[in-house]
Amino acid sequence: MKKLVLGIAFAAMAVFASCAQRPDPALNGTWVVIGGVEDMMGILGEIEWIFDDGNFENWTFGLQVQKGTYTTSNGTITMKVSHVDWTGGVVGLLDQAGLKEFIIAEEGHISEELEELIDMVFAPSTSTYTVSDNIFTLTSTVDGETSTLTLRRVE
Repeated sequence: MKKLVLGIAFAAMAVFASCAQRPDPALNGTWVVIGGVEDMMGILGEIEWIFDDGNFENWTFGLQVQKGTYTTSNGTITMKVSHVDWTGGVVGLLDQAGLKEFIIAEEGHISEELEELIDMVFAPSTSTYTVSDNIFTLTSTVDGETSTLTLRRVE
């Protein structure tokens, strides 16, 4: 009987934990960064984020630059990048190992600093967020510096 009660308790905790980590449906859709961004030539363009039930894509100047997965819980979003494009569309999206292999094939080696940067890009990141009306705000703190990204929903 004790085992049955413990089993039911663990099952209930697992269901509760999985519900708490479900993607917030309020994020589903396409969002653009308010104010846009300038490229190296000073041309203003949009950064677009697409959220779809736990998956995300990031597009800049019409090129997909990353994709991955996310979970949400109590105003916190954890994002995990699975693929990036650092080649401006020449090669397309690569996973972490593929990106390192590409750099080694092109350059003959990969510096320790660049390898650390790649590892950081692919590491899960956690931010707080709010969604109000058609405004989505992400707030992150990295190395003691807080930054806020504000996006508006594209209808």
